[in-house]
Amino acid sequence: MKTEPRLEIKYLVSTTQRSKLYALWSKHLIKAEHTDSYGCYPVLSQYFDSPLLQFYKDKYDGSPKRRKVRLRAYDSTFGAGPVFIEIKHRYGEKVWKTRKALGEEKHECLISPRVAGGIFATLADRYQLRPSARVYYTRQAFNAIDTVLGNVRVTFDTSVIGLFPEDRICEDILYDCHRYLIPEHTAILEVKADACLPAWFHEGIRKVGLSAKSISKYVLAVDKLSPTLLKLGENQ
Repeated sequence: MKTEPRLEIKYLVSTTQRSKLYALWSKHLIKAEHTDSYGCYPVLSQYFDSPLLQFYKDKYDGSPKRRKVRLRAYDSTFGAGPVFIEIKHRYGEKVWKTRKALGEEKHECLISPRVAGGIFATLADRYQLRPSARVYYTRQAFNAIDTVLGNVRVTFDTSVIGLFPEDRICEDILYDCHRYLIPEHTAILEVKADACLPAWFHEGIRKVGLSAKSISKYVLAVDKLSPTLLKLGENQ
């Protein structure tokens, strides 16, 4: 499945700024589907990259057109629940995904996306893709009530941690501050929209004093897990 391109913008917000945005936006948002009573769900991603970390370097080099290949589960493991393989494409502020739900092959895909076939196999062969890093976090998600301007989704990602591909989620990892990819008491705010953003969103951003930032959880994870991963890339 390939999604339509949509606008995606990110911000780094403090706990205080997040609370103010809740107050300003609450009448415009509704808790997203498939979430708990607080609108939250866990996200686990495993990223793949070339031996020279090409996708990581594309981001650092400022390439306007880039992509990332990853496995994604809405759980703390890639075990019993649904697992998807994705290519996230970005061109400027527009993003779209190529996505496939995996069956039993999900276990083999932990080693290489090649077994997913199609474009996933093509990229796996072209870039010699291998597991490079994992990212785990809690996402709180809301959808705009008014969809006159198209669908709008607002999310806050917290407790964002980086892991090596062989790591498994446990208490020691969850509370290891050395793995945190963003400062404590902050969140990554993401807004995704089919077209333009509504006035109430712009007004909230202005009142809280936020500026858009280029934030890649994958790049943050590689930076955090370095020099191990970066040294592997340099030695290829």
